[in-house]
Amino acid sequence: YISAKDYDAHREQEENAYVGVGITIQQQGDDSGFLIVMVTDGSSAKEAGIEVNDLLIGVEDQDVRGMTTDEVGLLVKGEEGTKVSLTVLRKGENLTLSGGRRRIEQPVAKGELLENGIGLVRIYNFDARCAEETIAAIEKLRTDGAKKLILDVRNNPGGFAEELVKTLD
Repeated sequence: YISAKDYDAHREQEENAYVGVGITIQQQGDDSGFLIVMVTDGSSAKEAGIEVNDLLIGVEDQDVRGMTTDEVGLLVKGEEGTKVSLTVLRKGENLTLSGGRRRIEQPVAKGELLENGIGLVRIYNFDARCAEETIAAIEKLRTDGAKKLILDVRNNPGGFAEELVKTLD
């Protein structure tokens, strides 16, 4: 059973997608704000000039210091096609940057060619697009010269059995 309150978050997780600006935040222990730890390539946040290590302190002229990560996420996320302004602290200066909310697809699998022809494929979960992205990563690594593969599923919370089966096949 999933409550109505938690259903949207559950769907976002299953689809590996959400409507937002493309930032990942981490709450600071001292209530000074939220550290931006990732800015998704091609996102409106990236286009607006938001950078990793900026400190998010406001959303739509509302101070977010002291809020929870979930509360801030709800302020940033919203209806696709609408704009949201974010205030960040960068090198002691407050900057207010604006970005459009749009569908952001989070990567499910990522490949990297290591030394000695070893291909590393990180699989973040087995939800939507897992098999497709994992197979594409493996094919690219093989084209790039990988002779051996490591599949890294550490911290993978699981997902759909059918995606796992397709990936293993």
